[in-house]
Amino acid sequence: MAPTNTSLQDYVDYLKTGYWQWSQGRDYKLPDLDVAIDLRGLEDNPAQLAAARLAMQQWSAVVPVTFREVTDGAEIIFENIAPGAFFTQASKLLNIGQTFWGGNFQPGGYGFQAFLHEIGHALGLGHGGPYNTGGYYWTDAIFTKDVWPYSVMSYFSGEDAGFGSSAYATSPMGADIAAILQKYLPRGTVVAMNTGDDIYGFGGREGFRFGPDGLASNAGFAIHDTGGHDVLDLSGSLYGCRIDVRPGAFSSVNARGYNIYIYPGADPSPIEEVRGSNSDDRITGSAGANTLLGHGGDDVLRGEAGGDRLDGGAGLDQASYETSATGVEIDLRGGTATGGDAAGDVLSGIEIVVGSRHADRLTGNDERNALHGGDGDDTLIDGGGNDRLVGGAGRDRIEGGAGNDSIDAGAGDDTLAGGAEHDAISGGDGADTIDGGDGSDVLDGGAGADTLRGGAGIDTASYATAPTGVAVDLSAGRGTTGHAAGDRLEGIERILGSVHNDTLTGDAGANALTGDNGNDALCGNAGADTLVGGGHGDRFIYAAAGDSTVAAAGRDTIVDFWSGEGDRIDLRLIDADGNAANGDTAFILGTGGFTGAGAEIRVVQTATLRVFLVQADIDGNRIPDFAILVSIVQDLGAGEFLL
Repeated sequence: MAPTNTSLQDYVDYLKTGYWQWSQGRDYKLPDLDVAIDLRGLEDNPAQLAAARLAMQQWSAVVPVTFREVTDGAEIIFENIAPGAFFTQASKLLNIGQTFWGGNFQPGGYGFQAFLHEIGHALGLGHGGPYNTGGYYWTDAIFTKDVWPYSVMSYFSGEDAGFGSSAYATSPMGADIAAILQKYLPRGTVVAMNTGDDIYGFGGREGFRFGPDGLASNAGFAIHDTGGHDVLDLSGSLYGCRIDVRPGAFSSVNARGYNIYIYPGADPSPIEEVRGSNSDDRITGSAGANTLLGHGGDDVLRGEAGGDRLDGGAGLDQASYETSATGVEIDLRGGTATGGDAAGDVLSGIEIVVGSRHADRLTGNDERNALHGGDGDDTLIDGGGNDRLVGGAGRDRIEGGAGNDSIDAGAGDDTLAGGAEHDAISGGDGADTIDGGDGSDVLDGGAGADTLRGGAGIDTASYATAPTGVAVDLSAGRGTTGHAAGDRLEGIERILGSVHNDTLTGDAGANALTGDNGNDALCGNAGADTLVGGGHGDRFIYAAAGDSTVAAAGRDTIVDFWSGEGDRIDLRLIDADGNAANGDTAFILGTGGFTGAGAEIRVVQTATLRVFLVQADIDGNRIPDFAILVSIVQDLGAGEFLL
């Protein structure tokens, strides 16, 4: 029978009484939590004696139990006379063999955990399921929570249930604490535990102390702390840590899974300060005022409610307000924060900010920032540097600044502005207004009727992500098909089409039109245009002789002409003899010099391999009237022209 995912309280109830009812038909408990113990049976083994004392100390650190050493009338009698580990109710004998787990009883090993386990039996806790002396998680456990991260009374490591690489417990765990408190104290009793200024982790007291390697790195413990300024220090860890100090939360540290538990006691903010490792950490604070120190690595800090201090340290660090119930306002220039979970926060060493699902205002600083607004109508302001600004859903207002910025507004009708340098701006879905500002910018309006203003510089309207072909005409300043439908374009010099069939038309200036894949139609109009068809069969259309002049200043360049894919140069709209009154005259393609007959085209090899000059004599004076520079993949012959 597979374990059942029931509530933690169901599991606690089984530890309290369920196991005893299954195994012996009656409950077992001591009269109270003032417990008389006899340690004389371990005096011949100093390591076991020290382990027993520390194990009792660890129980007393998380529940209000007192252990008194006596020589007569003991309620727990420690011995090591038999192999194995067990507690016998009738004789009060708690036995752990001297060679149990290789005779190693240091914290962080199974030998020490066995002392915690057997003391739990002596205090009245059973196993977490109907098993004894052995078992297999998937057949013997009845609760999914019946694993070491929840209880030292379990037989099963967290790995059995997918909790990652398990640690050995160095204290009773969360379900053990709850079971003892409920078994011995009236419901609702407020318990004060560890009310001083305590350190857990690296630099902490024994039993709650980590080391960088060996058994000391393999510890797992629960923290039940109700007062003082308390620190969880993972600064010595060699691995990135996932730390969460909210009551009832687990942390996974030192390359172990779910090995620190914050018991939900009387203090809603049991840990006031967290020190991360020099690797990539994710640190979540509690409802109180926390200090979260990321140290080295690329860290994610989430302070939750309360006036928190978030210090990312070295690396590329993030302050996250994703769970804030209301919008936040963050200004990295001064490290100030207001609104929602950010109220009272002070930020330093933070390069990335993630806003809430509400209306946020996020401002960067001179460093390289990433600002993510999330849902809501957000305002994102670049403080300088090469930044990434992401609006998310909602009607966002995003302002770039100095530096080469990447702006992605997401869904919604957004207002976006680049800054002084070369920006990449994407509007996403919705009717967006995009102003590139100074610099050579790339503007992608996405779906919706967008307004794209290039501003100063050589600016590009990009439709590279469009799901269907587009039609864009810079001379009219309009888009009419697909993602371009309804778009208005101003100050745009370049167009990047989709991977589908596009129609791209330039204006009187020098344009660059790139069709990308698809069967595209490119018409540069006047000016020295650069035309790139991309893959598949493209048409390069010329409507007048003035569209590409003999002089280089107004001459077009076709960059990737490939006849094998169906590329064609289309001259059918040009009146070949220059006299529209006498009807249409077609060009004639020749191989030698002009004959003076007019309406002639010739292809001339330039000094560069596979670069040809296409020239046309319209009026018959043997002088070219227009010319196109063509870079080809295959030879350029009569079949490559539409005349």
